[in-house]
Amino acid sequence: MIRPALLLSTLCTVFHSIYSWPDGAPCVHAAFESMNPLEAVEHQGGLQLTAPPYEIAVDQKCYWRNQPIGLTLQGLNESVWFKGFVIQPYSWSNDQLGKRIGQLVRLDDNGSWQQQCFRYKDSATHSHDEKKKHMKMWWKHDEESETVQFVATVVRHQTQFWVKSVRSRPLPPCRLNRDGFPAYQAPLPTIPPPVKQFKMETFKVFDSIGAQILEQQQQQQRQSQQNTQPQPISTSPQMSRIIPVEDRSSSASASSPTQRTFQQIPPRPRQRIISQQPQPVFRRRGQFSTTRQPQQQFGGGAIGAGGGQCSDRDPQGRCQQWSAFCRSPSHQRYLSAFCARTCRFC
Repeated sequence: MIRPALLLSTLCTVFHSIYSWPDGAPCVHAAFESMNPLEAVEHQGGLQLTAPPYEIAVDQKCYWRNQPIGLTLQGLNESVWFKGFVIQPYSWSNDQLGKRIGQLVRLDDNGSWQQQCFRYKDSATHSHDEKKKHMKMWWKHDEESETVQFVATVVRHQTQFWVKSVRSRPLPPCRLNRDGFPAYQAPLPTIPPPVKQFKMETFKVFDSIGAQILEQQQQQQRQSQQNTQPQPISTSPQMSRIIPVEDRSSSASASSPTQRTFQQIPPRPRQRIISQQPQPVFRRRGQFSTTRQPQQQFGGGAIGAGGGQCSDRDPQGRCQQWSAFCRSPSHQRYLSAFCARTCRFC
């Protein structure tokens, strides 16, 4: 049997390994589809909506079927680095992303990236959280009918990342367009769809101290962002401060506590239950009953041929039930006639 302390520590370890992704984004549906680090609790508050300092450089202007194309995720200059990333190839049409197409392949011994889901091979992620400046990989497609664009989420550190904001120039099939799109400009970052709050609530349950520290960090970050925002300059003259005159009558009435009047609720009357003993049902002679009575079995103590013996006239066993009422004045008349032997009236 697993002890509660051991079970709790095991669950905490499991949740911590799920929420932090130092070895790459996990192959779970939410993280795979959204490419959003906010799926991990530790990344809360790090979303960036500025122009990303990264790019995806593509070796060619177009692609041929089943021929690998090299692409490199890198900073805009040599001083820019990153720790984590997720990159996926999407079909592109008029700046609208469609489904994932093709597959990412490895043609060298670079072990700094891996497939996010080995079953699909259309999403690559980091394999360690060390600083990186370049990430080289290859992509190929067994068809040549759609234009492809490589989209990446880049994480600089735990609270600074860009979600689907790093994009390559669109790469069309060479049989349709060999010049590509040299004048393409990537759109500005937008707010991604919100993630579910179940993970944050679970994190608070299993790591309340870590959740408090995380909330404090987020609050400090929001305050710093508010302080760095420029304040509007007002050209209108400042008005003198008006001090209101205190109304003592109203303040006195407001300060005096109101007395509540409580009305005592009368107790509910309780019903008195009186136990009663069951009363026998008397039958008059000559009165017939619709219920079927068991036939009387004559044995020892039954009335004989002479009729002078002391016996019970009620069915066998019934007089034993009335034996407790043999000395009751209200029952003697009936019992002396039908249970004379049991009550010893003869």
